[in-house]
Amino acid sequence: MSKLILSAALLIVVSAPALAQDAEREGKCEDRKAKHEARFNEMDADASGTLSLDEVDGRMADHFDEIDTDADGELTKDELRTFGEARRAERGEKGEGKGKRGEGKGRREGRES
Repeated sequence: MSKLILSAALLIVVSAPALAQDAEREGKCEDRKAKHEARFNEMDADASGTLSLDEVDGRMADHFDEIDTDADGELTKDELRTFGEARRAERGEKGEGKGKRGEGKGRREGRES
């Protein structure tokens, strides 16, 4: 009986940090989702619920056509989420880190305003 109690106590002690990390990750994930939502709404100047090329900049503009999977000239939250998930998976497979914001020439260069 004491072995059972000792084993249960040990299991709790060993698993507690993992459970705490899961809770912390979940909180960070929710924070990240909230930041993405706020950023999307901030960029959506016409409040259409989508982003046009004129409303985006930097890396998002660089990859606009790649993100815009239905080629309608507008980025939806689902298209952005799918692209982000694919990029994270790709980086994970290749062991690459994040690039610096604003790297690349961008699709806007050379465009007339």
